[in-house]
Amino acid sequence: MRIKKGATLVFIFLAQLVFANQLDRFVHLKESGILDPNYTNDSINQLLREGIESSNPEVVNLTIQSLRNLTYSTYIDAKFDEAKNLPERDIQNVPGLKGFLIEYWNIQHSRSGFNTKGQLESDLADFLRENHTISSLKESANRGTVEEVKIEDLESKIRESTSPWLSIPEILCAYWPKNDDVHRLIWSYYDKDRGLEPYVFLKLLNLGLFTSSRDNQYRIERLVAYRPGTGLQADREISPAAYGLALSHPEEAIPNLITAGLDHIKPRGDVLVTLSGYSFDQLDRSYSRLVSLVMVPRRTLSSDLFTPEEIDRAHSRLITYARNRNWVE
Repeated sequence: MRIKKGATLVFIFLAQLVFANQLDRFVHLKESGILDPNYTNDSINQLLREGIESSNPEVVNLTIQSLRNLTYSTYIDAKFDEAKNLPERDIQNVPGLKGFLIEYWNIQHSRSGFNTKGQLESDLADFLRENHTISSLKESANRGTVEEVKIEDLESKIRESTSPWLSIPEILCAYWPKNDDVHRLIWSYYDKDRGLEPYVFLKLLNLGLFTSSRDNQYRIERLVAYRPGTGLQADREISPAAYGLALSHPEEAIPNLITAGLDHIKPRGDVLVTLSGYSFDQLDRSYSRLVSLVMVPRRTLSSDLFTPEEIDRAHSRLITYARNRNWVE
């Protein structure tokens, strides 16, 4: 009996040790491994495959968190050329990964009551409670010792605390762009979800490089969804809407692009870059309204989506167009 009991204890100890070592590998993958150029794509993909096939929910969550960190670092948080310094992962080659992510999303989305906003709010409340963020800030303020907090650091910490499955649409759009299965998933997300913000959906369409007539019609409608002077809410929808329309330049978008540029100051840089991609013949039909927009000073134009060089070229091209058209007339 003692031998059996001792053997059982040894087995349990070894199992726990193996489990801990297994978990450590996935923690390392999430923390730094997936972005470490010293690890080959084959080794990363093998670990990802192991992660999605695991029966351990913690390993599955760490695997999805790793993919989230990769996606944000490479496609979302990176500014222009920063992503060039990161390893080019080919997670598309992991057998079954896309199907797993789609199925896992559908299950979790349904369990949430199709309420991602509610899930995010719940995760944020847990984050604030666990980190005593509000009380700590109040205490620091009372002591006069409030330290400067970088917004991007706080955003990163909050993101780490959110349920990993919430990032699946972004992962899918980033690594399977123009894919029909992914396209169906994000429109299902839009149709079913109770709290999906339009600007979030616009960013998903752009990340996935989707340009169907339905996609573009949605973008065109969001360009004029707000009255002039509405502020941040309008700005954060108009900019990605204009950026997405630059993927295919549907001619029917021109009137709403011009309206958005005239009515809202901050997204004008994005609007002008998109308009510069149209032919002069296409722009001619809206010339009388376009000229007022084109003549704004270059120094007033900015963008978080296009580079300063792209804005320079767009502004110069449209100025030349307006002057030549005026000269001809």
